[in-house]
Amino acid sequence: MMSKHENQREVTQTININDIVPYNHIIRKIDKAIDLTFIYDKVAHLYSNGGTKSMIA
Repeated sequence: MMSKHENQREVTQTININDIVPYNHIIRKIDKAIDLTFIYDKVAHLYSNGGTKSMIA
């Protein structure tokens, strides 16, 4: 991504979801109870095998 502020381009941050979502949060129970892996096959046709194409004017 292009940035007007040069110093912003050098900032990276790693986020661990376990540090953000509390262990007693309902989303953790939902994640354990429901298998949503089938979605990857359903939406695979929407994604490029070679990454996102550039937008060139």
